[in-house]
Amino acid sequence: MDTLDTATMALARSYDEVNYESRPFPQSHPARSAALARLFGLSPPELASARVLELGCASGGNLMPMAAAFPGATFTGVDLSPVQVAKGRARIAELGLTNINLRHQSIMDLTKGHGEFDYIICHGVYSWVPQAVRDAILRVSSANLAPSGIAYLSYNVYPGWRLRGVLREAMLFRVGDTADPAIRIREARTFLNQLAEMTDGATAYGQLLRQEAQALAGHDDYYILHDHLEHTNEPCYVKDFLVKAEQAGLAYLTEANINTTIAENFGPEKARLLRELSSNRLLEMEQYIDFLTGRTFRQSLLVHASNASKINRNLEPACMAGLNVQSSVTLADGTGDNFVLRDRAGRTLTTSSTFVRDALVLLGRRFPASTTPERLADEAVETMPATSEEQNQVRDALLKLVLAGMAEIEVIPSQPELKVGVRPQALSLARADAAAGRSWTTNMRHESVPLTIVQQAVLPLLDGTHGMDQLVAALREEVQHGKILLQRAGQTLTSDEQIEASAREHLTHALEACAKSALLVTA
Repeated sequence: MDTLDTATMALARSYDEVNYESRPFPQSHPARSAALARLFGLSPPELASARVLELGCASGGNLMPMAAAFPGATFTGVDLSPVQVAKGRARIAELGLTNINLRHQSIMDLTKGHGEFDYIICHGVYSWVPQAVRDAILRVSSANLAPSGIAYLSYNVYPGWRLRGVLREAMLFRVGDTADPAIRIREARTFLNQLAEMTDGATAYGQLLRQEAQALAGHDDYYILHDHLEHTNEPCYVKDFLVKAEQAGLAYLTEANINTTIAENFGPEKARLLRELSSNRLLEMEQYIDFLTGRTFRQSLLVHASNASKINRNLEPACMAGLNVQSSVTLADGTGDNFVLRDRAGRTLTTSSTFVRDALVLLGRRFPASTTPERLADEAVETMPATSEEQNQVRDALLKLVLAGMAEIEVIPSQPELKVGVRPQALSLARADAAAGRSWTTNMRHESVPLTIVQQAVLPLLDGTHGMDQLVAALREEVQHGKILLQRAGQTLTSDEQIEASAREHLTHALEACAKSALLVTA
């Protein structure tokens, strides 16, 4: 067995022993990749009938919500861990999905004969595998990609990972040849905390240790093991990655988080410097941004090199036509001649137009539902269809939101039910996850949503046929069987009246949280 086979088998065993919890990755969703492609003037494949391939799919947590949402599309996942694949297949059978297939297979064994795919996803794999496998990922992303398809690849990058790599090496030195995953994780956590406590916090190195120790403390064990303690973790500079992609016949489109590529988002002085240093050349600009920000991770979208000449990087408001937009913006300051809109991350957009202000406030109120610029403009004027000038004003404002990272775009509408109805209905996937006792599910935005014990109890019943009284009765039954404990001021409730009132109150909060989390659908 050669060095590559040894490393590959060791990696497979590692994931068999400690499963990497397979969850959805919002930025990898083809609906977002397709929207960004359209923004740049390309014509990506239709999502409703798309063929999607995920390299390193684990147990399919990223693909299954897509398969449930798009029954006319087909989804294929390959992974080296037989344990994870078997786990995923069991869940696929449990959900009754027929348009998804998980295969126990090495990426290196994939050839052009395995078929053509409209969207190829490879998240959290590229930096953690040997060079030959990295080359295979790029080869497959080119050879098996449909002519107008899009490949999404994520990877660790320097210079940010240069500093983080020091801590990885320190933890690896501490755990040494210890094979037991639990011991490796425990020793690494303990050692990192010791370093953080003993190092001078006034120094840059001490501050780094403290920040990393605090960040890792909030992560699960599987993340520590697979992201920091694996045998292979090879970050790269984005310039080197893009050169390799070009050699494989691929061209860079943009980042899944497009706002990280916009020089002006870093302020006017930094933008001027970035453009001066890079001479406005794309590859150089991306690399200088990484140097400026100390970026550690990228999520890049690639297309066939033959499509590079079709990419229009002069983004104008008309590019937003027909795209579905989501944003959580609210009016932060409505006084004076200018109006300030702010999103949940604190980013702001200023406008002097009352029409644009009203349109964006309306957009924010509907979050997490999406709408197109055209519908938003029509609804903002209320009494008549918006004029072409008004529609362009809205497109311009929405484009600014997108480029600032204050809004997401997709090629499909997201229309969760924002109000709790008389007989609420939840996503079928959420109902199945709750019925299976899972502590989280996936919402319409392809995000992980944690489930409370009350939500776990009632979600399986949210099929549009149960009213509030029936749902309260179900909660009371859970209390009677000791599965849920209701308390007030630290005291367990015992009387029927107290339990009834508390159950109804908890139910109301749980359903409202489901609505805000984009788990409810129109019955």
